[in-house]
Amino acid sequence: MFELEEVQESYVLAQLQTLKTNKAIGLDKISARLLKCASCSISKSVTRLLNLSIKSNHFPKIWKCAKVTALFKSGERSNPINYRPISVLPTLSKILERTVHSQLYIHLITNNLLTSEQFGFRQRYSTITALTNFADETLSSMECGRLCGAVFLDLSKAFDTVDHSILLHKLKAMGVSSSTV
Repeated sequence: MFELEEVQESYVLAQLQTLKTNKAIGLDKISARLLKCASCSISKSVTRLLNLSIKSNHFPKIWKCAKVTALFKSGERSNPINYRPISVLPTLSKILERTVHSQLYIHLITNNLLTSEQFGFRQRYSTITALTNFADETLSSMECGRLCGAVFLDLSKAFDTVDHSILLHKLKAMGVSSSTV
């Protein structure tokens, strides 16, 4: 069963010291530059704060609040579809999210819970890897005299349409504890 583990101060210190300081400031008004500069002084307190969140299975509400800016993509500026939202979250929430992601990713990899055909949002996997695999499979099939067909889908805004109850059910099926979910 996967449970989030508490973090060590050395991990938090490393997270603070590697913050990118050119990022926008969230609604908490705490800059990444300040956190990075004060990292040695605040790492113990930040560690306690993160571990309290992990132990209590509580993500602070204030860390869920984002400053949202509409970024123009292309096309007609008067059409709202041509903008995408950029959400700026508090830096400490990003550190907690990175911690959860890291631990959960290790669980999924260790237990072979990710399909080898998933290329998005994985280290050492890319669209180039996917395209190379597709080309290899296609050529191999053609050399064997088999017919090949392909269907390509563009799942635009896929994350916006995820059914949260299904996602939670899948996480539990992958061994993530109810308290962690």
